[in-house]
Amino acid sequence: EKNSAEASFFPGSFNLKSSNNPLSWILASIYPLESRGGYTFEFIHGDDVQLKDVYEIGIEAENDQEKLDDVRMEEIRSRFDFKYPYEHLNKLPAKLSVSKLTPTVLDDVDNDALSLESAQDAHIFEISEFFESKGKQTSADKGTATHLFLQFCDFENAALNGIDAELARLVDKRFISENVAKLINKKQLEAFFKSDFYKSLSCAKKVHREQRFNILLPASHFTKDAEFEQQIFDEKILVQGVIDLFFTTPDGKVILCDYKTDYLTDNERKSAPLAIKKLKERHGEQLSYYSMAIEQFCGKKPDKILIYSLPYGEALEIEL
Repeated sequence: EKNSAEASFFPGSFNLKSSNNPLSWILASIYPLESRGGYTFEFIHGDDVQLKDVYEIGIEAENDQEKLDDVRMEEIRSRFDFKYPYEHLNKLPAKLSVSKLTPTVLDDVDNDALSLESAQDAHIFEISEFFESKGKQTSADKGTATHLFLQFCDFENAALNGIDAELARLVDKRFISENVAKLINKKQLEAFFKSDFYKSLSCAKKVHREQRFNILLPASHFTKDAEFEQQIFDEKILVQGVIDLFFTTPDGKVILCDYKTDYLTDNERKSAPLAIKKLKERHGEQLSYYSMAIEQFCGKKPDKILIYSLPYGEALEIEL
């Protein structure tokens, strides 16, 4: 037989009405309570006994479960309602191409589109296929082909042996195709090698061509939204691009030059101020980023910024 002392170590539950345990009869006489499901009991301190109605415990458990469910639902709601505190950074692309930069580029941003270079920049070696797939070529196509010659040509060979000789070399080495070669404006290129600009270039101490770069620029420079500008005040954007040409003169000056084939009217071809005005309006912003890149390369800003206009036939200085 189990005595009460032994039972005191084993909390449990039983039905007072049906139990044959002597202890149950003792407890029933002390606590003559009605219950739908019986009682639970627990010896707390020695002979001190605590009884609880099992039915009441079930209700308490249900109430506790409801409270727990409410807590869980509140947690779920809070997670769905959570707002990322740096959501404004979602508008910042991983990188930008210089060709896509404007003072408002982040105000209406498509990250996927902005992060890619233009088709011409990213697939410059496929330009031959591009021309060949087109029907009638435009003046812009001819300008692109002429620019391509300046990108790949050997300056000394072209200056000494002529445009045709250098063109043949480029075709033979498969820098450009025969179809692209037919589009090149030889007259403009001949003027290039006779220009005062080329005379300065040929005397350069060091020449950098097709200089690719990646620089970090303040993101706030590319929005006109005052609130957004404040939010991204300390953020940077990786900017990539390609500088056509910059060189160092014998006296240590750094000259930046970009080739342009933009159409100029007769008046603009006859007037340097008119040509400069058009070219600065179109390309001044781009040249400012090139200038920042050169400052990081050389530790100083360019001493002079030039656009060599192929239609104009000479380099024009741009004041930024």
